[in-house]
Amino acid sequence: MKFKILVIDDDKYSRQFIKTIFYKSSYDVTTEKDVKTSVKRIIKEDFDLVITDLHMDGIDGIKGINIIKEIKPSLPVIVVTADEDVETERKARKAGSVVAYFLKPVEKQRLLFMVSSIEDIENRKKVLVR
Repeated sequence: MKFKILVIDDDKYSRQFIKTIFYKSSYDVTTEKDVKTSVKRIIKEDFDLVITDLHMDGIDGIKGINIIKEIKPSLPVIVVTADEDVETERKARKAGSVVAYFLKPVEKQRLLFMVSSIEDIENRKKVLVR
């Protein structure tokens, strides 16, 4: 079964850029432009990872991370944002299961490495649960 990633970003080009990074990989990537729609998908589908921006129209990414934590507490989250503020990063990490915080533009290899590492960890968890 493919490792499922949900990308949340209100910027169409950012969503497409991240999806393109995983184009030739074995990952199943879904994109959404807002937190509200993303939460509905998270409830209905089993994602293995969320990659989210922080500053979006409507519900912002930090509130989104809080909501995700309530719905699926163990779902790992990677933040990809242009916000360099240390306090914002602290709030994001405090909000939920944030495993990485990258600044835009994110380096392709760093993101691929992080996702691959998370996939390995999640697969090991599944083996241990059996």
